[in-house]
Amino acid sequence: MAIGSLTEIYHLSNPEEKSLLERHPFAFYRGALEYCFNAEYTKLTERKFDSKRPQENIASIYRLNEATIDYTGDFQEQYEINRKAFNELAKSDFFKRQWALRNDKFSHAEASGNNRIFKDFELNTAEIKEGFSQLQVLLDISQTCSITVKHYVQRFYLPDIDTRTRDLFKTLSVHL
Repeated sequence: MAIGSLTEIYHLSNPEEKSLLERHPFAFYRGALEYCFNAEYTKLTERKFDSKRPQENIASIYRLNEATIDYTGDFQEQYEINRKAFNELAKSDFFKRQWALRNDKFSHAEASGNNRIFKDFELNTAEIKEGFSQLQVLLDISQTCSITVKHYVQRFYLPDIDTRTRDLFKTLSVHL
């Protein structure tokens, strides 16, 4: 969803259409897209974890990396690479700005008294490109975790004792 929202924001950032896009229907739409992007991005980059409420922040890529090493145990090298990449994202101005927007304008605007969600658009073209770049890093981390877990599960939990499907294909290949 974050990539879809960011792509649409990019298309709505066309300077040739600026006067049209600042009108209410499009301004409202762009504000909604920025809200969606911000919500998804901050969920993906959440680092807090409360063991009393394990169902929270399940979309966190940081948490996925931690869970992968806890689950598999043999992920240390890739874990460190992923952690370093995530920490580099967290140092970026884009990351800090999205979290500030979350707290001050979007998800927790009531605490700051700022209810200007659909005004003063925040993302410019350079930031949109940075957003795409950061989403790619998050996707890469997610993929390395997923592949590691898949290999771990296949190695330890899915013994190849049921050969019925393979036997059927062997039989069919001989007789057809």
